[in-house]
Amino acid sequence: AAGTSRSTFYVYFRDKGDLIGRLTRRVASEITGAFDRWRRVAAEASIEDMREATVAMLAVYARHQAVLAALVETATYDPEAAALFSATMAEFSSAIRGAIEVVCAAGRARPDLPEGLAEVLTYMTERSTYLLARGANETERARLADALTHVVWNAVYAPQPAIADVHLTANQRTGP
Repeated sequence: AAGTSRSTFYVYFRDKGDLIGRLTRRVASEITGAFDRWRRVAAEASIEDMREATVAMLAVYARHQAVLAALVETATYDPEAAALFSATMAEFSSAIRGAIEVVCAAGRARPDLPEGLAEVLTYMTERSTYLLARGANETERARLADALTHVVWNAVYAPQPAIADVHLTANQRTGP
């Protein structure tokens, strides 16, 4: 289908796993670049900053969904692809953990952050994207971006007082 003979393919790649591995590393780098839109400003980020990063990550996924789906599917039977998938998820978890640490240092994190949150958010995002973004149109990806942003934001950032509550006097907040 690619216009390349089988023998020519094997001049450049050991096997399908090798091809998927090389492509995955390039796509992972693009996803990390999209994620950096939030990570760079995590300490002072708004929810819209996080949403923009999520939309950018989903756009990368949309462009490369065949490669990422091939990695997930190949990882079920190819130990090298499984190791690459695990290493890629560990790299993403590490990036999220770093961003969470920045939010904590800025005093904006929830006080009750559980250990392992970065890993859970990583795999939640990967599974949601794999299952819900493949073949999705722009409207469906926007809904997914809204949902992912909501979950990640509320998992990491401390709740802010409601606007209406800010204007109440101390007596009104506590009641009679």
